[in-house]
Amino acid sequence: MMTRLEASFKQLSRFSSDIAHELRSPINNLISAASVTQSKDRSPQEYRETLAAIIEEGERLSRMISSMLFLARADNSREPLHREPLNSVTEFERLMGYYDILAEEKNIRLTCEGDVSFQADALHLQRALSNLLSNLITDNLTDAWNVPLVISSLIFSLLLLAVFILWYRREGTLSIHHIDSRRRELFYWLAILATFALGTAVGDWLAENVNLGYYGAAVFFGTWIVIIAGAHFIFKANPVFCFWAAYILTRPFGAACGDLLSQQVDDGGIGLGANLTSLIFGFAIVLMIAGLVVSDRRKRAA
Repeated sequence: MMTRLEASFKQLSRFSSDIAHELRSPINNLISAASVTQSKDRSPQEYRETLAAIIEEGERLSRMISSMLFLARADNSREPLHREPLNSVTEFERLMGYYDILAEEKNIRLTCEGDVSFQADALHLQRALSNLLSNLITDNLTDAWNVPLVISSLIFSLLLLAVFILWYRREGTLSIHHIDSRRRELFYWLAILATFALGTAVGDWLAENVNLGYYGAAVFFGTWIVIIAGAHFIFKANPVFCFWAAYILTRPFGAACGDLLSQQVDDGGIGLGANLTSLIFGFAIVLMIAGLVVSDRRKRAA
């Protein structure tokens, strides 16, 4: 009991420190804008501009507080999946708006067909669609343009690094818990696109070109994911760094496992085929989602 209490106090202390750090900037901006404007008489236009800036900072502060409340609920496992009515055309066109420019640079045309309405968590759905888009871009570079996998891996590594640098310089954080504006959402989806594409290219390169094999690649990436998890949970390494490092590795790890199951025995796989492998992973996803839903309902009932 004392150990749990100590852990709770430490968590509360860290959360309070994070709140103070995150709230300081917008509050200072509000005070500065009001103080400078009050220092001397201004024109009506200047007053309107100052009020607009104050409103913008106030909205930013409100979104930040909402994000912190979300983080607090998530840390205590009380944040349910946010299911809402969605439309396939709206969700896919939103992603196309983010990725159209990158696709055009590679002579890839994205189109949307069909119209389906359903209930889902918008964030998780967009992440799944991003995975599909990134695979298309990576496969097109390798198969259609004959770009070596090592070159495409380097390209997407530089692209991901550029996104992270620009994101951090503009926003001061890479945490997914602070995605509370359209610009941060854009940075997030660009990072996801580059992450999936990089993971696909690196996974195929190690498995096929370096002759590591699908089994060797799965063990290699799985081991690194375990190491990163240990660094976070045992040695308290930076959570944002650990998240993105593990997230990058999940894509080649999943691809290696999928290829290991689906590819023919002569090619280094088990030979289950693409259809059976898809059914296995699809069933596993359904089981995990069902487990999360049941666990969430039990916690809310308790």
